[in-house]
Amino acid sequence: MNIKMLFAFALMVSAVVIFHRLGEAPLGGDDCYYAQVSKEMAQSGDYLTPRNGGRPDFHTSKPPVLYWMNIATGKLFGFTNAAMRLPSAVLGFVGVVCCALFVSRYFSPTAGLFSVIILTFSQQYLYHARSAVTDGPFAVFFSLAMIAFWVARAHRSASFYYLFGICAGLAVMTRQVPGLFIFTAIGVYVILAKDTAVIRTPHFWGALFVAAAIILPWHIVMYQRYGHAFLKQYFGVTLMTGISGYPAGYSSSASLNPWHAYFDILLSNYWPWLPFMVYGVCRFFRQWRTPLVMYVLCWVFVPFAIFQMAKVKQFHYIVPLYVPFAIIAAVAFDAFKPVAKRWTIIVLCVLISALAVAYIAYPIIPLTLDSREFRDTITLAPAARVVAGDINAGEVGYSHYNNCLMFYADKIVIKNTAAQLTDKMRSGVPAFFVVPKELFDSLVKQVDSDQIHILKTSEKSVLFATALQK
Repeated sequence: MNIKMLFAFALMVSAVVIFHRLGEAPLGGDDCYYAQVSKEMAQSGDYLTPRNGGRPDFHTSKPPVLYWMNIATGKLFGFTNAAMRLPSAVLGFVGVVCCALFVSRYFSPTAGLFSVIILTFSQQYLYHARSAVTDGPFAVFFSLAMIAFWVARAHRSASFYYLFGICAGLAVMTRQVPGLFIFTAIGVYVILAKDTAVIRTPHFWGALFVAAAIILPWHIVMYQRYGHAFLKQYFGVTLMTGISGYPAGYSSSASLNPWHAYFDILLSNYWPWLPFMVYGVCRFFRQWRTPLVMYVLCWVFVPFAIFQMAKVKQFHYIVPLYVPFAIIAAVAFDAFKPVAKRWTIIVLCVLISALAVAYIAYPIIPLTLDSREFRDTITLAPAARVVAGDINAGEVGYSHYNNCLMFYADKIVIKNTAAQLTDKMRSGVPAFFVVPKELFDSLVKQVDSDQIHILKTSEKSVLFATALQK
């Protein structure tokens, strides 16, 4: 078999899977938030300050690299589903290519082929490569930094040391503190391998200077502009995530906080690759004194240990680990006997060919993998766009409606208690509302039904107005 041709074919399939029908499904909740911030930054002309609802907003603790990429594609193609997903998709594909080249160069071409298939068809990696959130780009910048460092170390390449610094800086500027785990993983490797020649290399320190030059200016400018308010918002979520945990009512994902959360995620999502990854880890531990093997193990287990120690555990935090997982699983596949390996390659190539054809012929991924959070609510957007004022929502569903209607209808959604909703409906002042149907049914019993004008209904929600002039 011609491995180079199969390698190129696998990359073509990867491109189809990552890019095909990229704009067909609506964005998800967090996607809409990041896309809206990007759009408001572009509209304001202030490309440094994240804004949401017209106000500076740092509460998600995210630096602006994703916003800047979204602004670039938004200005080129409009602030559409596809344009907001495009930066993540491009970087996701770059991640697949660079992972495969790394594996091909330092393990074997056959393992490189396997890594393309494994990483492309890792559910969480693919999902985030087709999303407009920070996790996909962060995973790629993280991985590119780790790959560039090893190439620099192995070949004493000054250019790759500086590429490592650039990618590490971009990782921090995409996801804040987790980007620093790159330096932690490398530090543990240097200590375990006693590879002190690395830290005696002036280009290594030059790379750290480059990373700092990328990270510090934006943070300094934001502190100069907003002072303590910036620090409190910007580091607030990070401190809660790592140390204290989210307070009651802050997050709807409290079930992801148990110590076994990440193991549950891998057991439920990392199929069919999980057995090969476990087998590969066992093989790697038997060879752990080999520098490259030790480096890949540090790449996996140092960040994983930090994520595991953090108070809050969310499934998307470990997306950066799917690249080294793919490396380990690919090397495990490559350990098969020649006949078994040949048949495995044939079977996998047939399967991915069939999947690629299916993806082109039928919208499997938009219907099954891309976010379905707003498939119902987005039908309200055309009617919401033309209402003359802000839209009121209850406490239940507020974030859902706010993220969707701000991005898709350019409307600010105001959060209300149930009592506030009732008071506004009874006030006689024209107002607009969006609520789940169950809440609507209870609200209409408390006011004069003649005052209620339904503007649009979906399967789950109602957009209505009160006290409109006839």
